[in-house]
Amino acid sequence: MPDPADPVDAAPGVAQAERLCREAISAVDVDGAGLSMMTSAGHRGTVCATDDVARRVEDLQFALGEGPCFDAFTGGGPVLIADMNVALGAEGARWPVFTEAVAAAGVGALFAFPLLIGAIPLGALDLYRRRAEGLTPVELRAAWRIADAAADALLDVRSGTAMDLPADAAPAGASYRLEVHQATGMVSVQLGVPIDEAFLRLRAYAYSRERNIDDVARDVVAGRLQLLPEED
Repeated sequence: MPDPADPVDAAPGVAQAERLCREAISAVDVDGAGLSMMTSAGHRGTVCATDDVARRVEDLQFALGEGPCFDAFTGGGPVLIADMNVALGAEGARWPVFTEAVAAAGVGALFAFPLLIGAIPLGALDLYRRRAEGLTPVELRAAWRIADAAADALLDVRSGTAMDLPADAAPAGASYRLEVHQATGMVSVQLGVPIDEAFLRLRAYAYSRERNIDDVARDVVAGRLQLLPEED
């Protein structure tokens, strides 16, 4: 069973993730948000939680090893619970202890979104409401927009660098490594995607396998590794 969630140490991308969590409160009309890094091997840490209830949601899921966050991460799609009390006898049957505990903590509705680069999951975004009410189509789109941006932020947290793209494809001041640049170009050709997306795929591959991006880039350049579409 995974250990309870611990905060991720400060790193590039953490500030952006915290900003996105705060933005979600107004953009999606929720009371709080939490964002966690995850891998197939288990939980890596809570990046941000906007309040004590959001922190409780994150802690409970990883202490118990169950909850919508895990289902969103493993299933690659959102888990939307409009009424936690109703979920106690329905969706909550999948996570009975968690559902009862968060309902007791004052959570009326809970929405979990996977953080994806291509089809590679990096973590999950949890949004909660004190009232029992589902998301409107506009709110759902806003939540996905924030989840997409948060996925990029998690790559920065994982790699500890703001960007590795060449200067003409990255923000001013971003670092540049020749092998990463070469590998990015090769992945772009292999997958038929733009250079910026190829770079994100490269970083996502490294993240999901807990490898340094430089090592992955060397393997791509040397022909030892080819990212296939089904590994996106």
